[in-house]
Amino acid sequence: MKNKMAGYAGSSKSVAFSWVAILLGFFALCGPAFAAQTAHGPDYQKKLETLSTVLGRAHAIQILCKGRSDQYWRNYMQSLMEVEAPDNSPIRTQLIDNFNAGYSEYEARFGGCTAEASQTFESIAREGRTLSEQLNSMVVSSD
Repeated sequence: MKNKMAGYAGSSKSVAFSWVAILLGFFALCGPAFAAQTAHGPDYQKKLETLSTVLGRAHAIQILCKGRSDQYWRNYMQSLMEVEAPDNSPIRTQLIDNFNAGYSEYEARFGGCTAEASQTFESIAREGRTLSEQLNSMVVSSD
């Protein structure tokens, strides 16, 4: 099990960190005021929902490989919802459902920290980074 975790943590670490940096930039640019004042179009909402699914998948693999106490990606999802889906907003339920669906899908798919799970995490990190960059550019271009 130790070798599987080492592969998970080592090779995808830089991809995950770059994704984190982009997400932090995205949160800083959006801010609650932006989310409250701007009605995003359907393309933005679709990407946001997909990002929620990706975060759920990342959380599942993180839990499988590092244990239940690691809530790193779940915390990112909570930060995303604070910005994009304040309490009682219509999209909040959809984002939660997408996160939970992504989590359940990957928890059932892998069941443990395998080499395939580690490789899949790298792919998820790239997808999350791409979505974050796209969302960020949509926010910047609407300013």
